[in-house]
Amino acid sequence: MKIYYLDTCFNFGKYEGKTLEEVISIQPDYINWCILNLDHFLVDEDQLEEFLEINTSFFLSKNALMKLEIKWDEYDFNDRSSYGSEETEWANDVQDYDDWLNTEFGDDAGTAYWNMD
Repeated sequence: MKIYYLDTCFNFGKYEGKTLEEVISIQPDYINWCILNLDHFLVDEDQLEEFLEINTSFFLSKNALMKLEIKWDEYDFNDRSSYGSEETEWANDVQDYDDWLNTEFGDDAGTAYWNMD
């Protein structure tokens, strides 16, 4: 999985060679599509607020938010080694992300994934 930051260039698709920031300016819906359809595509959740500053029409669907949360959980799980032996720090980071989702996108954002079954 690759984390895309605002200055990360796309190396695929119709926006190959353009940065994430440029794509958000040109066609913000493409980011939603990438999150939903490309397993390797992961955006830095700390920058989601900045996406709205770049393009006020930027919107992530509820499905994209859920998929993003799943990808981050998977990424964090696979990258636990960066937290050393302190799993509580990892758990706090995951909880912080869930809390952020709920604050930014409403209570349904964090609970929708857990209630899918």
